[in-house]
Amino acid sequence: MFEAQQLFDMPGMYAAIFAAGALGYTLNLLFPVIERRFLHWAAR
Repeated sequence: MFEAQQLFDMPGMYAAIFAAGALGYTLNLLFPVIERRFLHWAAR
């Protein structure tokens, strides 16, 4: 993302921003599922 910004590669920069956002959103949905599966003793 930073390299694309320095090289003025706007489509690449926005693609990297979108990919990072999608990864963050996916992990945000996935971690509670993993937590419920493996940490069943943790109260919620």
